[in-house]
Amino acid sequence: MGTLLRDNRDFRRLWSATTLNALGTWLLVMAVPLHVFTLTGSAMSAGVALAIEALPAVLVAPWAGVVIDRWSRRQVLIWSNLAGAAGSPSCCPPPAPTGSASATSD
Repeated sequence: MGTLLRDNRDFRRLWSATTLNALGTWLLVMAVPLHVFTLTGSAMSAGVALAIEALPAVLVAPWAGVVIDRWSRRQVLIWSNLAGAAGSPSCCPPPAPTGSASATSD
């Protein structure tokens, strides 16, 4: 594989994009339950978050293949990755600000 990565620009781009996509996906899979556990302190809540996170794939996968086969693979990959990237920040919103911003005079 070393020569393939070194000599073939298209394969190198595909391999890099796939690796980056897989890393981001699995970081999110681990981060959501960890964040829930940090907020609640409950392993049960973290497990439920992980189960809910997997639910769309389990429910949609049997029918998605039939539909996706009718579209361009390249377009499907691009749009699905963009949709996943756009939806990721909504999983962990920033914490609410604590305290008030007050000006102090010297």
